Amino acid sequence: MVAVCRGSGGGRSLLFNGHIDVIPEGAPENWEHGPWSGDIAGGRLYGRGASDMKAGVAAMTMAMAAVLGSGIRLRGDVILEYVMDEELTGNGTLACVMRGYRADAGICCETSSMCVQPGSIGRIWYEISVKGKAAGIQRRYEGVNGIDLGFLVRQAVEAYEKFRLETVRHPLYPVIEEAISILTMAVSGWRTRSRGGGAPRWISKRPCTPSTGINAMLRSAARQGSGGFPMPASSTTCGILPGGAGSAL
Repeated sequence: MVAVCRGSGGGRSLLFNGHIDVIPEGAPENWEHGPWSGDIAGGRLYGRGASDMKAGVAAMTMAMAAVLGSGIRLRGDVILEYVMDEELTGNGTLACVMRGYRADAGICCETSSMCVQPGSIGRIWYEISVKGKAAGIQRRYEGVNGIDLGFLVRQAVEAYEKFRLETVRHPLYPVIEEAISILTMAVSGWRTRSRGGGAPRWISKRPCTPSTGINAMLRSAARQGSGGFPMPASSTTCGILPGGAGSAL
């Protein structure tokens, strides 16, 4: 949903963006306060998505309401975007872009520890399929355990993450771990987008970083981790999904 407050003319435009989808709430017994309760205790509001990111959506809505309620007439347009599907692809924001919503400046109201973040990381989704080799009981030494092989590949990917943490730097992210992590396991209770029954993982990358080199190094790390055992051609599939940077502007 998009709301536009038209200005009187002659001013610059400003766009606010926030997502309204959340990840699944998980098991109810894991919540001290109900995930949909909206309980207030100790000066805090509890519930799934209260911080990520109903707080930001509420802030931009109330800010616009305050301007309108004060009777102030802005010269430039103000656009409020309430988007979906940020948690997986960012297609909600992509849809707004494709429909032509533009502004001179934009603010994504995601949580940021009350800090201004002038850059946004990107994200590469990838999937690694590991295939073992069957063998009879008397010749089990000719077989390959797919689980054991998968563990070796996972170790190789984690080594690649360690390499990136030691070598990649960006002035906007002094704590580089917050910008270029690699997820190597599926998150419990959260079914990510999958193809063919697989569980995609992701690589976060610093702003303005091409994906080509990262994809190639990930494939290399996975194949080296397999110990030379032939892996299927589709064993390392890397690519950016539409709107891969989430709802960041």
